[in-house]
Amino acid sequence: MDDVARLLTSYGAPVFFAGVLADQLGAPLPGLLLLLAAGALGEAGLLHPAGAFGLAVAAAMLANLLWFEVGRRHGQRVLALVC
Repeated sequence: MDDVARLLTSYGAPVFFAGVLADQLGAPLPGLLLLLAAGALGEAGLLHPAGAFGLAVAAAMLANLLWFEVGRRHGQRVLALVC
């Protein structure tokens, strides 16, 4: 957890957004750990909590939109690949 917190304090918003986006797209990343670290840093005053929440929501919505479009255009092939 210390490595994630150090990464978030050093690079902040871009790393947080990219991590949540990658997690929501299906990459095997610890997205929950990233969210917990952002919450802890927000409590400590090192990260703005509302900004982190907004970035997490934006990344999740972008990933959902991408999955929706991929499913709409190539539904059967993607479903066969995922399942």
